[in-house]
Amino acid sequence: MNQLCNEYGLDTIETGVTLGVAMEAGVIEFGDSKGAIQLIHEMGKGTPLGRTLSGGTGATGKIYGVTRVPAVKGQGYARLRASGYQRHRHHLRDHDHGRRPHCRIYHLP
Repeated sequence: MNQLCNEYGLDTIETGVTLGVAMEAGVIEFGDSKGAIQLIHEMGKGTPLGRTLSGGTGATGKIYGVTRVPAVKGQGYARLRASGYQRHRHHLRDHDHGRRPHCRIYHLP
């Protein structure tokens, strides 16, 4: 599935979360990997169903009337809940808040 997303130029996280919303809506059943692959092909080819799903997680949820949509400002969010350890260490991730030094600097010249 990752390779298919790359071939079609689809964001893998957004696609995965959108497929989860499609499963919640009943488009395909949960755990149907062949159906998920088919939906990725639909998105890549631009069929009507594929264009609906290509709108993203938020749009797919609105179109299908799904109330539990894991999205923030319309963009799919891979993990809504994190364990205490991950939540505690979240501020150390460079891609979220910029580069931070990982050591204390006591003396500057």
